[in-house]
Amino acid sequence: MNIQKGLALMNEEASIIEKLQVVYEEVPSGHCEGCLKCCTESVNTFFVEYVNILRFLTDYPQIIEAHAEKISRFFLLEMMESMYCPFVDDRGRCAIYPVRPLPCRVFGHLNVEDYQDNYEKVLASNEALAEYYQTTYGLTLPEEVVHRKIPHCKSFISDGGLTIDDRDDMVDLLFSLDSKFLMHGCITFEEVNQSLITWFIKQVMPLEEAGDLRIQAMQSKQSGDERGLESLIEKATYKINNCFANLCKR
Repeated sequence: MNIQKGLALMNEEASIIEKLQVVYEEVPSGHCEGCLKCCTESVNTFFVEYVNILRFLTDYPQIIEAHAEKISRFFLLEMMESMYCPFVDDRGRCAIYPVRPLPCRVFGHLNVEDYQDNYEKVLASNEALAEYYQTTYGLTLPEEVVHRKIPHCKSFISDGGLTIDDRDDMVDLLFSLDSKFLMHGCITFEEVNQSLITWFIKQVMPLEEAGDLRIQAMQSKQSGDERGLESLIEKATYKINNCFANLCKR
């Protein structure tokens, strides 16, 4: 991932951000009660969305300062404990709401059947991860994490409704925007549509190093080594703060 090249490309080609906004504007408006039940995961995010979020954060560096430790903890322990998205602030609001990714925008608009189909895919992925961590590292993922289900939001009122096909069409449009970054060598094909927090972590350290830190943190959590765990979180947090401090200076 070459974030500097990605930022430069978006700054040079205004049509990219314009097309991204067109996609977002296709999502109907709606009324949300702000219960935060849906804000408990790091959603999949296209690179174009991540670059858009970074551009926003360079204007508001205090957001990274306030949420760096939450980002670290979430990445290291998301498979060991249930947590809110690290961008939920102390008031229970989204700190990056104006530039939130597509999954955050469409949640609540889908009907129960489409929502259930999506959950079944997530559950299968979680169960496969649980088996992998147990077999490879002897780590037992908590049942409440593996089988965690964000309830379908019955209180959300959509002003237009959205089908799964509508959502998939929007995803296709975002993929087409990411293809521009692919052609310019900003990302590889394997990097398309990763979790938001994974993008952040990959920017501040090599993925292999991040993976090792995650396993160490999970092992510390399982063994009850709180001092070792906090040391790992502090290490990741320092890297995030240092990286973004340098980014904001440019």
